[in-house]
Amino acid sequence: MCDYLRTTDNFPFFGKPSNAALGYGAKGVRGRLENDTLLLLNGDTQGLADYVQEIDDIARRCGTYLLLELLEPREDFRRLSGPALPSCRVVVLVRDGEPELFHSSILLPAARNHISNFQGGGIGSLFARIDNQTGVIHHVMSHMGPNFTWVTDHAETGHRVEGFRIEGWDEGVALVLRAAHAFAPVRMQHWDLSFTSRGPVLLELNFIGDLEVFHAFGPPGIYTEQFRTFHETQKVW
Repeated sequence: MCDYLRTTDNFPFFGKPSNAALGYGAKGVRGRLENDTLLLLNGDTQGLADYVQEIDDIARRCGTYLLLELLEPREDFRRLSGPALPSCRVVVLVRDGEPELFHSSILLPAARNHISNFQGGGIGSLFARIDNQTGVIHHVMSHMGPNFTWVTDHAETGHRVEGFRIEGWDEGVALVLRAAHAFAPVRMQHWDLSFTSRGPVLLELNFIGDLEVFHAFGPPGIYTEQFRTFHETQKVW
């Protein structure tokens, strides 16, 4: 791996374990500097050998470690929250083989983060709801309980998040629903969708997703009429 990173021109890239949660072990690498040093997504640097040792340790815990294309946020999202890629969590229910949109949210990273994971608000990211019909961001949270913290602006960029309308939201939802058909045996699907510099991209499908954040916005949480009728008649997993 050291020899590969010393000679490859495949920069930038994004590294992550194949089996992990909460953004564990994920890191973006912008490029290679002199003296066996890597420039990271957040502007920090790391010795090449130290980086290789780090991902070896992670891979031994989690399985394979993936080096992937580093997706760049669309310019409006770059202005909103910085260079780390925001991601939308789009929850789909598959009822009798037909996918239907359920809950949508967005994670906006702190400007110096590698990931847009929320982790209860402990790493500076923001979590917010997305109106399914309009693509408008609302109810922006910077920290979960017991003392919930609600904000309107991104602390580091200063841009207003509350009321931000996601351009191309309908296109992104259509992409999710098309993909959901291909995974119809999974009755409850948690998709990660991002709006990148090359358009909407599906990052991954989670068959188990964190739903507690949806309850944070108050009753009924996920227990809407849509979910109750689904849960009563469908096998979720």
